[in-house]
Amino acid sequence: VWLFGHESEPLVPFSEATSHFKDEAIRKSSSIHSKGMLTDIGGALEAAMLQPPLGGKAILLSDGMVDLGPDASLNAAEEARIEHRIIPQLKGVGAEVHTVALSANADKDMLSTIAMGTGGLFETARTPEDLTRIFLRLFDDAVIQDRLPLEEGRFLVDSSVKEFTLLTFHSEQATPIQIQAPSDTYYLKS
Repeated sequence: VWLFGHESEPLVPFSEATSHFKDEAIRKSSSIHSKGMLTDIGGALEAAMLQPPLGGKAILLSDGMVDLGPDASLNAAEEARIEHRIIPQLKGVGAEVHTVALSANADKDMLSTIAMGTGGLFETARTPEDLTRIFLRLFDDAVIQDRLPLEEGRFLVDSSVKEFTLLTFHSEQATPIQIQAPSDTYYLKS
């Protein structure tokens, strides 16, 4: 987890995703902010993806444009550097960068270029719910999982399954979702 603005800084250092790492990441997530006035996307990509450990997968969230300062020619040069130098380097080390625009002011063209150039996906999150769905889709693509088909609002779990996760999206006004066990017992979320 990195923060970037004028400079890039790791909020949670690279480490194996153990339960301790996850606890630390959750604890430090309250420190995430967007106070920076500048947006050094190229510097963030170099710091997080082009230093050991090289490559890997990343999700880049931005609500701004490539902005190194008030000089428009400096910003245009940085955009060209990202497109012609950084993206090929990322691709060369096997990095896959998914990008998410967090506002209408985000540089959607640049974020899309980064994603497409590295084999990632580009999305726009207009609401917190959009962001949740985007994360779930990206994580789902990253992890191979067994799935059950949903047919007419129903799915069948056989006796070999000892545990499963059910994720649903519905409006607050919708009827609460129930799960019916083979014993005809019904369960609500609670």
